[in-house]
This record gives sequence, C-alpha cells and structure tokens, in this order.
Amino acid sequence: IALAALAGILIQAGAFSGRWRWSVFNYFTLVSNVLCVVYYGIAASCATRGRASWQPVLKGALVMGMTVTGLVYHVMLSGSFTMQGTMAVSDALLHTVVPLLTVLDWLIFEQKGRTTWKYPFAWVILPDAYFVTSVVRVALGASLGYGGNRYPYPFLNADALGWGRVWLNVAVMHVFFILLGYLFVAIDKLMAQRAAQPRA
Repeated sequence: IALAALAGILIQAGAFSGRWRWSVFNYFTLVSNVLCVVYYGIAASCATRGRASWQPVLKGALVMGMTVTGLVYHVMLSGSFTMQGTMAVSDALLHTVVPLLTVLDWLIFEQKGRTTWKYPFAWVILPDAYFVTSVVRVALGASLGYGGNRYPYPFLNADALGWGRVWLNVAVMHVFFILLGYLFVAIDKLMAQRAAQPRA
C-alpha cells in the first residue's frame, strides 16, 4: 500500500518529468497519501521487529482520511477533469487503488473490537484541519489550486459560492465524516461480535 501511494505521489509531484510541483501538496489527496506512506512504512518496520502495531485510533484516522479521499473524488470531482499517460496512472493510484486497499486492509487484517464510539471525533481531525486551514489560507490570499487557481476544490470556491456557502460545505462535510466514522465503529464492533461467537 505504501509503495502504491508513494508511486502515485512521485508521479503527481513530477519526480519523473523533471519538474517538481510542490503545489500538489495543497490537495487533501496528496496529504492523505503521504500519511499513508508514513503509517504503513513505520508499521512495516514495527512488524519486521516484532513490535505491536500502532493504536487503532491512528489506523482509524488513516482509514477515514483515505475514505474521504476516495469518496470526495468519485462523488464530487470525477469527470471534472481528464488526465492522460502517467498522470492517469497516478490519479488511479491516489484516488482509487490506495483508498480501496487501505479500507480492505482494515476490514481483513486489523484486529476488531478495539474501537470506541469516541474515536470518530479523533478521526475527523485530519479532514477537518485540512479543509479549515485551506479556507483560511485562501482567505489570507494564498493560491492553492493548479494554474494559479486560488481554490483546490470547487466546493471551497468562495468567489463562486460565497464564504457563507463555503463554511456551510465544510460544516456539512464535518457531520458526514463523523457519521462515516460511526459506520466504521459499527462495522468494527459487529465483526468483533461475529468473530467471538462459537462456531457450530
């Protein structure tokens, strides 16, 4: 998973085209995939040394971040632009392959029954922090999008939507992320209960 994320990041950032693009790291996709590389890289190191895995709250935050990456792209952004060649490969890795593998890894391999109903409020910190800081940075004059575009995502475009609508979008996404977190906790507890049931 870490290697797939790293490959997508390097392609997107221009490591193989001779022109490095720092601006891509203004996007949540790149932020979440960088964290994916860090998490799974350290987790692999711990596993080879026989150490325990990280706390489930950290794994849950990563799964939340990657799920947000996949959902926002496929529900709100897919089809709004077209990429070709290696950029299309990077696009598929970062928005589809890595999020899907991360969720599958959590579903199949993560020990179940360790989450609590409080965890979603910790998991949502990552996407909340990203969207709030992005809005604040743009309000202070930063340009975070491609080609001089101020906004990294259309739903944060205050010029077109107004600041009230932008903050409403952020608030709605916050509530959605919390509900998504509760869904993950419910799945975790259900799978733990089924695993604990004696088999006939």
